[in-house]
Amino acid sequence: MHSNWFRRRAVDNLLNKRYPLLGGLCCAVFTLAAHAHSIDLFAITFGDGIHGMVQYADGAPVANAEVEVTWTAPGSADGENGSATFETDGDGKFQYQPTARGEYLFTCRTPDGHRAAYSVQYRLPDARSEPLPRLWDREMEEAANSAVERQIGSLRTQLHEYEQRTRLRDVLGGIGYILGLAGVVALIKTRRRET
Repeated sequence: MHSNWFRRRAVDNLLNKRYPLLGGLCCAVFTLAAHAHSIDLFAITFGDGIHGMVQYADGAPVANAEVEVTWTAPGSADGENGSATFETDGDGKFQYQPTARGEYLFTCRTPDGHRAAYSVQYRLPDARSEPLPRLWDREMEEAANSAVERQIGSLRTQLHEYEQRTRLRDVLGGIGYILGLAGVVALIKTRRRET
């Protein structure tokens, strides 16, 4: 009982009475540290498969991470649902070959407890589509698909890095919130003293 009282008193002193700015700073630092280790998972349908990547918030790949995929075929009975497990490669990338159309949910869990999920709708290639013209053979199609995949992957990575950057306006906005909350608390305390 004594240790709980001491902990409550120490937290109360740190956050409310003696060092409110230090308490706020500690909370902000611990929040940033927790966010820095989060993971992101992306997946797209491409050609006759689903390609994806898993990376940390800072853009570093999550190599050899376990990815679970579960799927549900539209209008299906329980027999048409399923799951599979595989690992990412050394660059955090993966490729999965679906066998039926439907919604595929990819989930990655790291050993340190982080989790990310991404859902993709997949349709099988249309068998009724016209065959490729003779000038456009299978090798050319695979080369074009590979080039497009590389470009889309790098654009997606660049977009994610841009979204994750902390900008000066974010820092100033956070300081503004802290000062605003401190002003509200000071106003409330002043009004209580006057009454």
